[in-house]
Amino acid sequence: MFYERLLVRLRKERFRPTAIAAYARGTLRRARQSLDENPEFVRSLLVVTLILFGILFVQSAWFSVFISRSIGIRFLMWSSVWLGLVFFWPLIHTSLNRDSEDAPLGKVTVANFFSLLRLSLVPGIFILILSKNTGYAIALFAAGALSDVFDGFIARKLSQQTRMGVVMDPIVDVAFNTSVIWALVISWKLSPVIGVLITLRYVLLLGGAAYIYVFRGPVRIRPTVFGRLTAVFLSVMILVFMYLHEYATPLLRERLSGVIEAGLAILIAGTILHVLIMGLYSLRQYPRVVSAEENSEEQAQTGA
Repeated sequence: MFYERLLVRLRKERFRPTAIAAYARGTLRRARQSLDENPEFVRSLLVVTLILFGILFVQSAWFSVFISRSIGIRFLMWSSVWLGLVFFWPLIHTSLNRDSEDAPLGKVTVANFFSLLRLSLVPGIFILILSKNTGYAIALFAAGALSDVFDGFIARKLSQQTRMGVVMDPIVDVAFNTSVIWALVISWKLSPVIGVLITLRYVLLLGGAAYIYVFRGPVRIRPTVFGRLTAVFLSVMILVFMYLHEYATPLLRERLSGVIEAGLAILIAGTILHVLIMGLYSLRQYPRVVSAEENSEEQAQTGA
């Protein structure tokens, strides 16, 4: 969780241990203040979490009946633990629940609900792939991928763009795509190279954004056409790959799996190059932003 005013002071004090401790205290104080100021959002988040638990419970009951009792229990237990973490993230980032005009919102938006729904599916898909129930994993992955498209459409259609949604959406993509790809790698369906590449991409993306935010200035997250298209291609290729391993004939699987793996490697490598180029561009741009903000901070303190 980053608060720019506190980060400006942290940068000016050269990240000394006392400054880091002061930043941590200030961050906790801001988070608690946000919770106190917006109890309606907390109640809304609790209701959403209960709804998500209900959805996961129904899914686990279905898998218990049609797959096995152990799969149903594992699905419910791990999904419930994960759901607790899913609940915790927006709870401590209540201050981000603001619209495009920076006005606070009292409830979880419909668009953000679909993002949280997609995130809640992560452990279930992982378990289904490892237990070789790929058909059900395909259904959940497709539902999650469609929700990714749907939440963006809803946000634009209902004017529900929020700062929380802008930050949460790429985090959900990281958790969703990385877990599915590594589940396929562990189950010996996908080359480990793909897992390494997707991990490298997201480490560079999240690590680079965090570095720029902490050491340079506020990161402005703006989805690009390239990013949207690569996300669609990635989802489609993963779905086709899982479909081949579950339903295709051995001959068709043998002939197409290698092509899809090569396509995934090339696509992810392209996104890594894109992340590096955008990161270098940002590093060249942000020093001027930080300098201006630090000057304004000094002027404000002098005026006080």
